[in-house]
Amino acid sequence: MAKKGNLVELDDARFPEEMEAADELEIELSSPISHGEEEITKLSIRKPTVEDICRTGMLLQSDTSGKISIDMNIGRKYLIRLSNQPN
Repeated sequence: MAKKGNLVELDDARFPEEMEAADELEIELSSPISHGEEEITKLSIRKPTVEDICRTGMLLQSDTSGKISIDMNIGRKYLIRLSNQPN
């Protein structure tokens, strides 16, 4: 995996097996996040809808050679939107 600006190139892009079958995936954070008085230790992330993709943009991009990259700025927007967390 290599990073170029906001893009991260992937050698082998796959969804976790758990996400392929589930509509929502719960992730336990290695370090809690504080938001005001609340401490967040887990995130529940749902699958994106067509509306999410239209509003947020394409997370994965490919070039003419077929190399796939992730736009990290768009990834951050998806994480916020799909986990229902505040900006």
